[in-house]
Parts: sequence; structure tokens; C-alpha cells
Amino acid sequence: MSATTPEGSEGDGDAVAIRAATEPMIVVPNAPGMFDVYSGETAIYTVDLVQGACECPDAMYRGRECKHQVRVKQAIGDAPVPDGVRLDPTLARRRDTQR
Repeated sequence: MSATTPEGSEGDGDAVAIRAATEPMIVVPNAPGMFDVYSGETAIYTVDLVQGACECPDAMYRGRECKHQVRVKQAIGDAPVPDGVRLDPTLARRRDTQR
């Protein structure tokens, strides 16, 4: 896993937050601060919130916070969900149960 910088490249944070909120993903805790993110049809990435890392190519090679890291933060309530976007149903259900 690779450490990343918060919110990625300048101006790209909003796009990453939108992709994180709208693309189909399932977040499953696997240890304190660690989450498996099921993304797409076959991809599973481990997100380490303590180290600020994800195993995905975006985080590893571009050195920025990826959509998987943001999605985990959105799912646990540590990051806002952008207004006016159609949420992925798994994120919408998760947020409804936290209210």
C-alpha cells in the first residue's frame, strides 16, 4: 500500500468525492482502521485509514487520496457526501441507518 496526500490533486477532490459517492462499492471493516472495498465486478482493495493508504493503482501510482479511501470515510461519516448527486444505494442505505 502507498501513503497518499489528502484530497489528491488540486481541484480533483470534488470529482473524487463524487465518484466515491456515486459508483457502486461495498465497504466492509476487517480490522481497526482497515476496510475492504469491493469495487466494480471483481476488484477488492484494502484501505488503511491509519496509514492513509489504499492498494488501488490510483492511490499507489498517483500519490493521492483515491475514491476508495473517500468512500470509506463517507460510509463511516468522516467525510461529507456531495450535495445533489445520486448516491450509490449501498451508501444511501448506510447513511439512512446512521441517522
